[in-house]
Amino acid sequence: MGCSEKIRVQTRLIHEPVPQSLTNPTPAPVLKTPVTWGGVAIYADQLHDALDTCNADKRAISVLKIKSSASWE
Repeated sequence: MGCSEKIRVQTRLIHEPVPQSLTNPTPAPVLKTPVTWGGVAIYADQLHDALDTCNADKRAISVLKIKSSASWE
């Protein structure tokens, strides 16, 4: 290869959009009335489940971003 030859590198970028299911709002549970100790325990468990769902969605979006940034390298 001589000094005047140019190397041409072509990069293909595949855009992978974030699925709508990952950006949909997570419904908040409703504390039923009358409030009882058992109802509070169930409500706390439902809140924990909603938080787990939000965190799983954030992890999935992070994985997509990592894949996207890796394709630029």
